[in-house]
Formats: sequence, structure tokens, C-alpha cells
Amino acid sequence: MPSEQKLERAFDCIVTDTDPKDRRLRRVDLTPRARPVAQELRTIARDMREETLAGIGSDRHEQRIDLLLRIKANMLVAEPVTPSGKRAPARKSR
Repeated sequence: MPSEQKLERAFDCIVTDTDPKDRRLRRVDLTPRARPVAQELRTIARDMREETLAGIGSDRHEQRIDLLLRIKANMLVAEPVTPSGKRAPARKSR
């Protein structure tokens, strides 16, 4: 069972429908029950962003993004290490 169907059944938070113009596509939308929760999550995310970026000027926004992208790239190519410090088995490429 696809994960969107699990969400749909378990939490009544999304509805899925086949796109009438292209039957290969599935449309996903929030249910009325989930909309207030999603709005609250957006509010929490906005507040967290404001708190964590307090004192950092918007002129440094691109620099922050560049640094985070560089960190992500480094992490993607780093060799995995177990908590004991030994090399973990190689990851399968996607």
C-alpha cells in the first residue's frame, strides 16, 4: 500500500485522487481536518526560523544557503562511520 494511502486511512489528513487529465498522476490534498494542523506547523516553522536566524542579516542569506549546500555535499560523499569509529558498509547508490 503506498504511503499516501496509509496516511489517508490512518490519520484522515490527506485525500488522493487521480488527475482527470492525466490518469498516471495522483493529486494529493489536505483534508479539512488537517488544514488547521498544517497551518500550525507552518507557524511553528516560521517562528523557529525567526528564532534561529535572529541577528543574522538578510544580506547573509545566500552565504548561509551556500554553506548549508556545501555541508550537505560533504556529508553525501563522506564515508559512513559506526558509533565505534569503524567504517560502516558502503551505502548503495540510489
